[in-house]
Amino acid sequence: MSMTDALKFIAECRQDTAFRGMLYGFSKPQEFRQFIHDSGYDFTDSEMANVISNMKLRAADEFEAEEIAELGQLYTILACPEPLSACTSCRGGCH
Repeated sequence: MSMTDALKFIAECRQDTAFRGMLYGFSKPQEFRQFIHDSGYDFTDSEMANVISNMKLRAADEFEAEEIAELGQLYTILACPEPLSACTSCRGGCH
């Protein structure tokens, strides 16, 4: 598992609108995680959280930081096995 893969995943989401659009089609966390794996990425939720945090700090401006934050929120929503209102572990990663 790799923070590098998490970084590459976020970069692909930012650069490839078709790839990013496919994310909105998932309703089950296991399908979303399988898509990530099938796309060649291998990272944990905590690695993703670290990447999002670091990328927001290094963002060129507030618009870039907001885009990165939104991708982090989307990842959390899609990857969380329970509704966010019931899931307390997602704050630090579900797994």
